[in-house]
Amino acid sequence: MDGRPSRPVVETCLAALLLLAVLLCGYSAVSPTNFGGYDEWWIRSLNDRLVLDVPYANRPLNFLWTLPGGLIDRTGFRGYYVLHGAYLWLAGVLLFVLLRRLRMDSPLVPFLAGAFAMIWAPSDRARLCTVQGTFGSGSTMGLILAVVLLVEARSRGSRALLAASGAVAWVTIRSYEATLPPLLAAPVLVLCLPPGARGWPRAWWLAWALPVALATAQAVAPAAQGEEASRYQMENARLDARPAAVFSRLAFQYQRHLLPLVTAGPRERRPGRVTLAVALFAGGCFLVHRFTRGGTIVNGGARRDLLIVGGGLVAAGLGYGPYVLSRIGAATDRTEYASGLGIATALAAVAVLIARPLPARWRWLATTVLGCWVVAVGTGRMLAIQRYWDGRSSFPQQAATLRELKQIAPDVEPHTLVVLVDHCGHWPAVFAFRHAVEWTYERRATGFLWRPGFRGQLFYPTVFDAGGVRTVPWESIQEAWDDRPTLHRYDEIVALIRRPEDCRAALAPEWPHELSPLPPGARYDPAERILGHAPH
Repeated sequence: MDGRPSRPVVETCLAALLLLAVLLCGYSAVSPTNFGGYDEWWIRSLNDRLVLDVPYANRPLNFLWTLPGGLIDRTGFRGYYVLHGAYLWLAGVLLFVLLRRLRMDSPLVPFLAGAFAMIWAPSDRARLCTVQGTFGSGSTMGLILAVVLLVEARSRGSRALLAASGAVAWVTIRSYEATLPPLLAAPVLVLCLPPGARGWPRAWWLAWALPVALATAQAVAPAAQGEEASRYQMENARLDARPAAVFSRLAFQYQRHLLPLVTAGPRERRPGRVTLAVALFAGGCFLVHRFTRGGTIVNGGARRDLLIVGGGLVAAGLGYGPYVLSRIGAATDRTEYASGLGIATALAAVAVLIARPLPARWRWLATTVLGCWVVAVGTGRMLAIQRYWDGRSSFPQQAATLRELKQIAPDVEPHTLVVLVDHCGHWPAVFAFRHAVEWTYERRATGFLWRPGFRGQLFYPTVFDAGGVRTVPWESIQEAWDDRPTLHRYDEIVALIRRPEDCRAALAPEWPHELSPLPPGARYDPAERILGHAPH
């Protein structure tokens, strides 16, 4: 009424700033170039074309979450690093808002859960691949945003928020179908709240149910019918729905997500960043406790604590669900995004449950100490996973190849094909090198990769024939990605060779013997295609 922000708004802003400080203790050590080697140049190239659709995976909004990263930084990959961190942070803040709304009388438990959601992913190494990781972090942020809007709509009796929740849910599912199970279960949370002052007519549910049902049908029907639109899932998911196998993989996911709390090595908790994260987290808990004047942690006693623990674990299981139905669920890469929200909530409730037998004035302190342990181990695991990527990232060798290519050919004639004969194996896929070359030369050139024993030509089947090198992209991507069939004559090719002795890219002055022999009458002359200076 007097123009000042309400207490919940101030509380949320305070929590958001504290959560950001805790996250940055570990995340600031993460490299923007933790590359698995497959998708990063592909994402970078397609984002520059403002592509959203991945037709063969039935994801019309697949690149929605990565696109801002390319716009933030048009010359590299730091934009994705900023974006990925922002998504992780916002997911933690939104989880705080959600749990605070669910009638918890103190923000301490939501604060713990928000912090854990940001940093507790102890076995998911792909989470630190900040380019590719924007798929998972962005869709997770979209998932929790849709749930928050749904709960707020119920609490306020707002049709506009209800429609917004349905729209965000549809967008999130159509960008990544793995978010579908948690979103289908989201209405259960609404049963925990009374309707707002305006009431909650049953017909209002249609504003949420219709877009979610539509997204479900659009995501599931092509896979059920074996259509081309679900080609990616059918070829890569390796469905194995035997109950025993599914439960085994589900148990494996829970184990890898929870056991590091007691099995992580003490050396991981020694770095100064871990100490700083714990100090900031403990200070944040103190400020949150003082701000609420020592309000009760959770109403309802141990029974409600157990209910929250169980609900969090079930929510985590729904997050694992799309993975454990197939054999890819036997690994932990990308499985600790959506499931992390439930695990974070369960861990926060466990901390409260353990502290409950203590006198009331000491409960918040005991809860904080238990939370500090999770933050310490989680930050330590993040730093340990970064050390793993320091020795495994494909970026140094791939970037070196592109720098050497630019030294050899500062620019090229339009419609040039760069063929890399790679004996070092740092480029694991044709499409990765192709898109790296296209991005480097702003599509004046494209690329093809050959290496010993290599058979995969995902997306871009290519043959050498009498007329030249012919590439016919998958039909589904030709229009969506503006990738048309091409034919490059042999005199339109620049060939590079990376030999195992030094793995440096060098111009092939003669046609490489590893490739199909030149047909009669064909000519290979790379000097005619190179602009800028004569090749060495």
